[in-house]
Amino acid sequence: MTGTSRTTITLRNETLDAVHDLVDVGDFASADDAVLAAIDAWRETREDQGQRL
Repeated sequence: MTGTSRTTITLRNETLDAVHDLVDVGDFASADDAVLAAIDAWRETREDQGQRL
């Protein structure tokens, strides 16, 4: 596994942990925002790499 893949997995796990924590305390709006931000970041990364979505 490359360093980039490990970083991606770490960020993905950190995002999931953060969303889980927000849901646990009932902050669903912030959890939604966090998920949407993660999706936007993923799309930007894919576009930067020249990959089709």
